[in-house]
Amino acid sequence: MSPIKHNWVPWIATAVLFLVCLVLVAVFAFAQGKAAAERRAQIQVANDDAYLALSGLQALKEPQNEQWRSIFQVNLDGGAIKLSEMSLTHPELIGSMNYNLLIHIQKYLRQYGHDPDRSPGLPPVDQVMAKIAEATAKLESIHHDVRQWEQDDQEK
Repeated sequence: MSPIKHNWVPWIATAVLFLVCLVLVAVFAFAQGKAAAERRAQIQVANDDAYLALSGLQALKEPQNEQWRSIFQVNLDGGAIKLSEMSLTHPELIGSMNYNLLIHIQKYLRQYGHDPDRSPGLPPVDQVMAKIAEATAKLESIHHDVRQWEQDDQEK
């Protein structure tokens, strides 16, 4: 009897190929998870910025606080635009809190507008309003229960 010769090279090559594929799948899954977490974090940061700025502007009643008012307006515009952009690109991640904040910002901007001596580096008020209107329209077309979100917010 002749000894059986085992050729281990195909088995080792198959195992290495399997491990490489497994690593590629793990890297892809990690990148997808990281991107999803970043989107959620961007929405939360934009929501928080816009909420705090809106609350600050509503709390300011004295016209002598123009410096604070302009700071809050910059934050409000930035947060509103970012939240609107995220609403347009990832509407599935937007919830009732985000939608209601956009509605409150829209109402505030309609009621009070902006200072006439607005910084030229900021986007025009009409552009901010248009972006918010576009985002809310898209959310209303996608989420069938948006009106319920508004009612829930008013009850709170």
